[in-house]
Amino acid sequence: SFCTLLRAFTRTRAGAAMSSSPGSTVRTPAPSASSPGTADAQYMKRHNVAAVVERLLDTVVPSRHPRPFEAASLFSAPNPAAKAVKLKGSSSALTGSTTSEPSSPSSPKHKVDQALLDSLHFDVFTIDAAGPEGVDFVVNVFERYRDVLDDHGVAQSTVRTWAAAVQRNYRPAMAPADAGTTPEPIDLNDVVASRRAFDGDDNIPFHSFRHALNVLHTLHVYLSGFNARQHFDGLELLAMLVAALSHDVQHPGRDNGFLVATAHPLAQRYNDVAVLEQHHCAVAFAILNEPGCDLCSAFRFATPVRDGAPSGVVLSADFKRFRDCVVKCILGTEVASHEKHTGALASCFDGAPPFDPKANSDHRARLMVSLIQAADVSNEVRAFPFSRQWAPLVEEEFCRQGDAERALGMEVPQSRDRDAVSRGKEQTGFITHVCLPLFETLTKAVPAMEECVRNLKSNRDTWNALPS
Repeated sequence: SFCTLLRAFTRTRAGAAMSSSPGSTVRTPAPSASSPGTADAQYMKRHNVAAVVERLLDTVVPSRHPRPFEAASLFSAPNPAAKAVKLKGSSSALTGSTTSEPSSPSSPKHKVDQALLDSLHFDVFTIDAAGPEGVDFVVNVFERYRDVLDDHGVAQSTVRTWAAAVQRNYRPAMAPADAGTTPEPIDLNDVVASRRAFDGDDNIPFHSFRHALNVLHTLHVYLSGFNARQHFDGLELLAMLVAALSHDVQHPGRDNGFLVATAHPLAQRYNDVAVLEQHHCAVAFAILNEPGCDLCSAFRFATPVRDGAPSGVVLSADFKRFRDCVVKCILGTEVASHEKHTGALASCFDGAPPFDPKANSDHRARLMVSLIQAADVSNEVRAFPFSRQWAPLVEEEFCRQGDAERALGMEVPQSRDRDAVSRGKEQTGFITHVCLPLFETLTKAVPAMEECVRNLKSNRDTWNALPS
């Protein structure tokens, strides 16, 4: 049966990849089609499993989307604007390399004033997010948690290689000055224009690596500047930092509703449930699995309990907890679940037991997810001169989806209709109904986040006062 073929092929292909990876901790030889004496290998050879499965995958899964068995970019072409760190070694679809040795110096070239880094006054638009400066910024932030990295065996060179791989898997950012310019009309009879309608534009107005840097930076402000890190242990802090940078990786500039309505391959893969968030999560771990990018190599596998048992096979309790935290954080950024998570955190303050994230793992998990949510919408919590830079980019991304919806004969809501949208109205509504309930709840756990509430109210009033 196809399922039998698929299982044999999966075990064989995955095992061969693990056994051939440089630095792999798997010591037992993996079965392969060329290794006689294994049932899987014999079965594969007899039924020509590899060719059959490849043909089926070519039929079911478009080649430009990541397949179940390999870490491949969502888009066939690499990000042209992401100047990933040049690495030695053979090519990889996600990282461009199979080695962790960076050619650039280990210390960041572009350093940020530490006091500024710990505050909401840092402007991420001053960074060339698509170039080496963007990777350096990630290293700068992670180095503020050097105690955590040392405790978990994470070298700075690994952070750099991982960050460059994550950067590569975001689409290039649109220049702020280009927001609001009229894009080329979508002609469904044109192959390129038709692809753009379904898969988004080559340049992303909002959900780019620049947004990822902003989320990472703001999470750092919450953790260190506002002292929320006191509620978490080192493993949880590392998971939150990884989730913050990876939470929108390979975002196509279209929302879940659009992907589901157009039967996009990603919606088919994830069964119409939290489509983008599940994909971001899957790609995040695919990158971590790449040689040279494994921030978890020192704690990924459990030490065998029984003598003679193979090492590097069974995941450790620490890695499973790390993975659980990352998955919860990334899935928690789904817009449809925002109100649910905010309500879950608010319920921690209603009656017994009292809110105690140190002692209560459920309280801690809810706080963790809410902090990632708050970082995800943090473009609204900065002072107005910084915050207003994001508004036209958000609007442009929404309207580009609206353009595609109109070309496909779908209903276009006012918020995505470039001829009817009101920027001030959308901003005040988002602040009032989405941001303020979340941040007012968070101040009960992290009092210093009252600064965010003040900025939100001030920004809302400013948007209200501006002409429509």
